[in-house]
Amino acid sequence: MFYEYAVDPAIFTNPSNLQSFFESFKNRPNRLISDSPKKWVQAAFQAINQLSHEQCPPVRKKTLKENLKKLSKNSLSTNRVVDNREASKSWLEYIAVQHAIYPFAALFGVESFSTPVTVYSFSNIFLKAPQCWDQAGQKHVKRDAAIMVETMLPFLKISKQVILVDPHFSFVLPSWQRYEPILKELVAKAALFNFGKGIIKIEIHTSDRNGGVQQDLKTKVKPWLPEGMAIYCYQWPKKQMHDRFVLTDIGGLSFGHGLDENTEEGLDDVLVSVLSHQIYKEERAKLADKPEEPAYVVGEGKIVV
Repeated sequence: MFYEYAVDPAIFTNPSNLQSFFESFKNRPNRLISDSPKKWVQAAFQAINQLSHEQCPPVRKKTLKENLKKLSKNSLSTNRVVDNREASKSWLEYIAVQHAIYPFAALFGVESFSTPVTVYSFSNIFLKAPQCWDQAGQKHVKRDAAIMVETMLPFLKISKQVILVDPHFSFVLPSWQRYEPILKELVAKAALFNFGKGIIKIEIHTSDRNGGVQQDLKTKVKPWLPEGMAIYCYQWPKKQMHDRFVLTDIGGLSFGHGLDENTEEGLDDVLVSVLSHQIYKEERAKLADKPEEPAYVVGEGKIVV
């Protein structure tokens, strides 16, 4: 539900397309701009500075720069490792190579064309857009571990962190039977995260309603946890824990009923929603002052799904 787009900084040489560009990312936290080539924001500022007064009066330039600063703060994705762009190479030559190494959700340039790779333009984005462009920020998903993780996958593939927040996440039976499948599914897919470089740690934030969890982690998780993979569990006073989220370093998803396979009382589906920029920041801030040292395990075995 999150998508990372490559955008040619040269689009800022054509002010007529920029309103559509900024509107396309306004209040759309699931649309991210890749920092490719590196220092993308600097290149965009340089393009704005090179505009003549006839093309863009000073007041308009100032507005563009303010909008660019705000956009980069909320929508720039810096996780991807990319090669340096050689001065002799055009943006298209450079980005086509990076796209082949690890695909972007789509490419946006000054003009649209289909060869050698498909490039879209903000000048006609309402008529021609990539398939993922209008993906909703909310959807009902079956409470099945494989389906829930598949829904998160575009998001997790471009993230370096995975944080599960659920006050009812429990390692105690019978609740553990409902949570174990999703944790196993996330661990099984962990090598795909962070642009295929994988992650070696998953955080869980839950309440302290069931007492300590260190022994349960050792007996119920460690036996199947792959070598080197770690699960950290933070327990909060139950009065402080209410909602359920998957948070990463780039954004967040809300999981209405919870991050488990509980389908009692007809709750077969869970509403998954993309968090706004502001709500994401607030929820991350809540976790900043962790309540205590975490219970954790580091795997020595092999995942079995």
